[in-house]
Amino acid sequence: MLANTKNERNIEFLINKYKTKQPGEKWDKKREKENGKGAWNMKQKIRIAQIMMGRLNIKGKDKERVIRIIKDIDDFKQICANCSNEKIIAVICFYIMKINNTSIKIEDYKVFIENKLNEKSCLTIITKICNYYQTKTIIL
Repeated sequence: MLANTKNERNIEFLINKYKTKQPGEKWDKKREKENGKGAWNMKQKIRIAQIMMGRLNIKGKDKERVIRIIKDIDDFKQICANCSNEKIIAVICFYIMKINNTSIKIEDYKVFIENKLNEKSCLTIITKICNYYQTKTIIL
């Protein structure tokens, strides 16, 4: 009986392995329909955010907040059409850091300078994120 469950687990493992994209494998239309390119884009945004949060020393609940905001916003082009994903993620990280410590400045962090953040762009993107959440919620 133990061997039977081991075989079942191995079969399930192999089925899942063949469903996922392997390195060097082409992305075809069938697999795009099954998994969706949106899921891949979301994983990439989360990877970028994790690297950025590591550089900014964001941990614990704040890290979860950043990831939750990123997952809530499906399309970053709704927030800022001309901005890169990195810039929007940097603004989200800055927003979370600013909540905890109001004396933070953009100029003090290399990550924000690399992504060409300034106060005007931060304010614009944060305002659009707030507007996105406001339109998403139901007002009774």
